[in-house]
Amino acid sequence: QLRRIFSRGSLEKGGRFYGGFWQTLPSKYRPHLRIDGYQTAEMDYSSVALRIIYAREGMELPDDKDLYDIGLPNWSPGDDPRRKIIKTYVNAILNDEAGNYRLPKTSQAALGVGHKVLREMVFERHKPISHLFNSGVGLDAQFIDSQIAEHVMLSMLHEEVLVLPIHDSFIVRAGYAAWLREDMKKA
Repeated sequence: QLRRIFSRGSLEKGGRFYGGFWQTLPSKYRPHLRIDGYQTAEMDYSSVALRIIYAREGMELPDDKDLYDIGLPNWSPGDDPRRKIIKTYVNAILNDEAGNYRLPKTSQAALGVGHKVLREMVFERHKPISHLFNSGVGLDAQFIDSQIAEHVMLSMLHEEVLVLPIHDSFIVRAGYAAWLREDMKKA
C-alpha cells in the first residue's frame, strides 16, 4: 500500500507517495525487481524540484542540463560521485527556512569546498531562483511533483499498466518503458 505524506499542516506541501517496499531498496538492487515475472526499468525526472521551481518562475531549462553541476573542478557529467552530495544540499536549502542546514564535514571534504564556498557556488549557479532558497519552496515543488506522480500512475493504471513510484522516478515492466517515458513527458 502507498500513502501520501503532506507537510507543515497543509495538503499543498509535500504529498509524495510512501510505503512501497521497493522504495527502501538500494538503487543497485532495483533492476532485479520483477513485475508479474517480467524485467523492469526505472525512469526518472532529472532534478525535478529545481526544474519545477524554474518553471514556476517562467524559465524552461534544457532536459540535458545537469542542475547539480555547480562548477566544481573536474566534474564528470552524469556520474560524478559529488552529485549526490550537492543534490542533498540543494534540496535541503530549498526547505530550510531558518538557513541553518550544513553538510557534514565529511561531505564538505568530499566536495573539496567548505560550507561558505558551496553556498556561494550554488547561489551563483542558480542566481535566477536564489531568492527562493531557504524559503520552504521545496515543499511546494514536492506537492507539484506528487501531483505529477499521481497523474502518471493513474494514467498508466487506466491502461492496466502497473507503475511503482519512487518519488520522482517510476518502475515499470521493461516493455512499457517507452510508454512510461511518454506519459511522464505529458504529465
